[in-house]
Amino acid sequence: MQTKDPTIIFSLLLSIFSLVQTEAKTFLITPETDWVRQVDSLPIGFEQRVFNALYLNAKAGDTIAIAAGTRAPIKFESLKGDSLHPIVVCNWKGNVCITKPVDGFYGLAFSGSRYIKLQGISYGKKTFGVKIAHLPKGNAISFNEFSSNIEICGIEISHIGSSGISIKTEVNCKYMNSFLKFILYDIKIHDNSISKVGNEGIYIGNSFYNNGFGLNLNCPPSLDTMIVLPHEIIGVNIYNNRIDSSGWDAIQVAAATEVKISHNNISYDSYAAVPNQMAGIIIGQPSQAEVSYNTIYHSYGNAIQCFGIGSNIHHNLIVFPAMADRLIGVPQTNGSIANAEPSYAIYLNDKVFIKGVLPMLPLWVHHNTIFIEKVYTLENASKEWMPQGINAMQLNFLKDNKISDNKVYYLFDPNKQVPKHVAANLNSQLMNNSFILISGKAKFKKIIKRNQQTYSFLKLR
Repeated sequence: MQTKDPTIIFSLLLSIFSLVQTEAKTFLITPETDWVRQVDSLPIGFEQRVFNALYLNAKAGDTIAIAAGTRAPIKFESLKGDSLHPIVVCNWKGNVCITKPVDGFYGLAFSGSRYIKLQGISYGKKTFGVKIAHLPKGNAISFNEFSSNIEICGIEISHIGSSGISIKTEVNCKYMNSFLKFILYDIKIHDNSISKVGNEGIYIGNSFYNNGFGLNLNCPPSLDTMIVLPHEIIGVNIYNNRIDSSGWDAIQVAAATEVKISHNNISYDSYAAVPNQMAGIIIGQPSQAEVSYNTIYHSYGNAIQCFGIGSNIHHNLIVFPAMADRLIGVPQTNGSIANAEPSYAIYLNDKVFIKGVLPMLPLWVHHNTIFIEKVYTLENASKEWMPQGINAMQLNFLKDNKISDNKVYYLFDPNKQVPKHVAANLNSQLMNNSFILISGKAKFKKIIKRNQQTYSFLKLR
């Protein structure tokens, strides 16, 4: 009788064991679970449930599934997928509605997590598998404390006290060394619906770059003042989202490069009319972005603001920017208007170069279509009329900016002057921009409708 080689048997058993270990697993979040934490000391694929907490050792490619139904918010800690196999967090066998506990400080909160795909899988006729609603405080979705490599899709967000989606790591003296080395990579946000949020619809990155001077911080034990800049973000893609009625900016991205913001449908942003929080899309310092094929309707502030470098803003449709009463001013008893403020469809500013440490990459604004129906006058020496179409008067450092082939339509009122369709200083080249006056509201609306069909919003998946 032939003796079996123990080496072959061991290799076979090892192969079977490895196959079992690499098979993806699904962990179920039950209705009573509100805290999910990765614990590497557990065996791979194991889980432990203690009261309201789920401790698990998930590996790349695993799924963490939220049981269908209405439930309280969930906090996730230290989940780690990889570039080829993210950990998927999704609803399970039905749609999920996440709503407030007593105070409602968050909906889904992730900390210290990398390579995560948060996905709402639709059941029945619903487009969105996960809904987060009626949180009186905090954000619907947040990724913080060194989270990175994130995809969010198929989520419906509504009636949120703070922001819809927030992704950034805050400065904290406890982990300052880590903060100074941290880079957040690859954010993808698409096919979501966000409505009726108190602050930003989508907020990416920190906004304290402050022209390169950053934030002054005193950390123990020395308490010496140190200057801190926001952590860097490389790779942001925000597309095919519907954002309606955000109290502050609809989309804000700061301290990021390789940014693309496209095919989003934004309406009634900045309704709270808070100073410095009024934009449909804002490219914050010192970001570099492409902003294209977005529709921004009835913005209460400036529809698009760019404070970054080397950005390309093109083929956006802007209908009725700067509609806030605060911008228009306060009528006085003598018939004048007090406290009116300048406003624009697209506003460009390069004060990010005050410290002079960034590459001098010019801006390009082209093939945008703008409709302005109501105008008002500023109570200043020049009695300028607002809102203007595109303003590049504040580009004082960047050279060779190009503003070309934009169309700005105004509804003509013989009793009022027409604002400038494009205003720029010598640092910008103006080419083939069209200034179009339309008489009659019916004709004006017809042209708007035709353009809205041209810029049709992609159907949410």
